[in-house]
Amino acid sequence: MAQLEYRGGSWPGGFLVRSRDGRQGFIPKDWYTYVNLMYIPRRCLTCPDLTNELADISVGDMWLEEYTGGWSTIIGRSPRGEDILKEAARKDIIRIDEISRNHILRSHAHLFAYKKEGYFVRQRWLRVPLNYALQRPSIGKRRWLQESLLLALILILSNSLIRGLVQRLPLAWLGRLSSWGRKGAKLSAYRRKGMEKEL
Repeated sequence: MAQLEYRGGSWPGGFLVRSRDGRQGFIPKDWYTYVNLMYIPRRCLTCPDLTNELADISVGDMWLEEYTGGWSTIIGRSPRGEDILKEAARKDIIRIDEISRNHILRSHAHLFAYKKEGYFVRQRWLRVPLNYALQRPSIGKRRWLQESLLLALILILSNSLIRGLVQRLPLAWLGRLSSWGRKGAKLSAYRRKGMEKEL
């Protein structure tokens, strides 16, 4: 393999692999959402931290079309972190454009909901001790059911026998299932945050 890109190609990108002999394989981003679920490490299911909240600087993917072409989300979380970012910008190592909290929420509303609300559902089902001093959000029955079903799907897909069977399905089938599930999760997350107008 010569090159592997997790978000290769034009927006929204996809899993792109280029071989040394010039061959190329590509799976659109929405298509491999459920493929990713088959390989989630068990410990990640009970981690509430999406954005490395204890780090001085957090860097992540900016999942908005208006920020295509090499943009990342960077959050300076301490005076030292902010100083490092300002110095890098002053030296033209990076370019910084400030964005609002709403941009970050709009970019990853479904993942914030998965980590900040779904954590408590998964923690309860998996009987993992609550090791974090977190503010427990109010989780309605519908949300509890959604997160419980998602956990069940993750556990089913991570079974080696099931994973082997799913891998034999045509990629287009997985793509349609993945796109449908991702859109539903994102819409649900936006509605909970009163952000339907942002879709």
